[in-house]
Amino acid sequence: FVSKPKVESMQQQGAAKQSSDPEQQDAGESRRLLKAESRAAGCRVFWSVDRRGRDVSEFNDTYSLLNHINMAKDTPRVEAYRSALERTAAGRQVLDVGGGAFCLLSRLALRAGACSVDCVEQSKTAVEHAIGIFKYEESGIECKGLRGIN
Repeated sequence: FVSKPKVESMQQQGAAKQSSDPEQQDAGESRRLLKAESRAAGCRVFWSVDRRGRDVSEFNDTYSLLNHINMAKDTPRVEAYRSALERTAAGRQVLDVGGGAFCLLSRLALRAGACSVDCVEQSKTAVEHAIGIFKYEESGIECKGLRGIN
């Protein structure tokens, strides 16, 4: 918390230093002043920041099938999930959010005795791949990459 007179004083100081871009009014300098004043007073200041980077769709689109294969082959990671699900999933309903191309955690939950498992995935490519795997398995064709997992 910064007192109103201090904020007004800092705003006046910021207004005195006009930016070359009239729309920005040197927001960075105002924030630096506010932060310095707040630290001196033993306070914290929070403000919103424009989103930087990729959104969820853009991020998920960067996952390739190879990423999913590598995660499925990461034995310590898979064993940690298997162990946790064996302790907790039996007789429960499970929701796997972001199941990926193999629905790995869904498979582990079913093997651990979950009474039902729903899997949600944002990536259309991953969903199509998972459906293909389930169709192959239904017809008796084993997915070599999932040997020992399903």
